[in-house]
Amino acid sequence: MTGGFDRKLCLRDVRDSSLSLSRDMAADIESLVWHPHESHLISVAAENGTVETHDIRYFSGAPLCSFKAHEKAVSAISFSSVVKNMAVTTSSDQKIKVWDFSQIENQAPKLVAEKDPGMVQSSHSLYL
Repeated sequence: MTGGFDRKLCLRDVRDSSLSLSRDMAADIESLVWHPHESHLISVAAENGTVETHDIRYFSGAPLCSFKAHEKAVSAISFSSVVKNMAVTTSSDQKIKVWDFSQIENQAPKLVAEKDPGMVQSSHSLYL
């Protein structure tokens, strides 16, 4: 699985290079992750603040969920390996959000918590 600034999400079976799929995304891909409890699910975080979850078994179809997670680029998404369906997103809007993917309504998981840790962004890095 790869994704990048060409706005393409690609899957390739490393055992057979002829098995390759790709799909266009609406924005540059900032982060992507396999779901730790559901091996057929991947979530993609994008520059436009959205997160999409795709079922690779139906890769050409619509995402299982697609929602505006942040006002700016979602820089990372990570699922808990312990709490099933719990994910965290971070963003250049300087917020951290916790999501419950077991409760999807209107294409979005339930927002459990949101925190602005008071980070100051410089041109080189982030400081607490």
